[in-house]
Amino acid sequence: LAVCVMFSANQFNLGAEGVTMLGGFIGALVGIYVPMAAGIHSVVAILVASICGGLVMLIPAIVKVKLKASEMVISLMLNYVILYVVLHFLNNVFADRSKGSTQTFPFELTSKVGTVVQGTELTYGFFIALIATILIGIFMYRTRWGYAIRMIGINESFSKYSGIKVGAIIIASQVIGGILSGAGGAIEVLGRDTTFRWLDLPGYGWTGVTVAILAKNNPLLVPLA
Repeated sequence: LAVCVMFSANQFNLGAEGVTMLGGFIGALVGIYVPMAAGIHSVVAILVASICGGLVMLIPAIVKVKLKASEMVISLMLNYVILYVVLHFLNNVFADRSKGSTQTFPFELTSKVGTVVQGTELTYGFFIALIATILIGIFMYRTRWGYAIRMIGINESFSKYSGIKVGAIIIASQVIGGILSGAGGAIEVLGRDTTFRWLDLPGYGWTGVTVAILAKNNPLLVPLA
């Protein structure tokens, strides 16, 4: 979904990979160090991760709009900056030294995204993804902002001529992509793991590019793709 929104605006931003990892890490830290009541904790962790994802994705977006630099190159490099920043803090600040492998302390149980069927990895994140699919589909095809994103992707020059604030919409599309990527990372980590132990880019961003291309950047086709 994140890639669909960005690619629809003709923004070949590949930063979903790194932002997914960042979202998982931020969600994990909230799940460990910010105790809250059950039912609220996981929601807050996912929201904080999504906000951080959106803020980080401002970097390639603003550089593209202000300096006309390639968002593909900037976001691709940003993935590895995020990777090594996360690894630095994981190794040197938040690691549980009592374990034989590099990982954080366990998440609070209140922060976990619940499992739908015990004994499987099917979590409520699956249903969150389906709801997000519907919401992004409505946003892209039933709102003026979604129309502006798609119009820029089709013809940026005509969009400028017709009065669309192209720069703002380009930034918005990439920030939305960051929000979705960050939320996805937090949902994945808090749903399937008990500690944060990603030591490399998880690969979900690259899968997202393939899925978005198969879906022809239509959010409603993402589940089928």
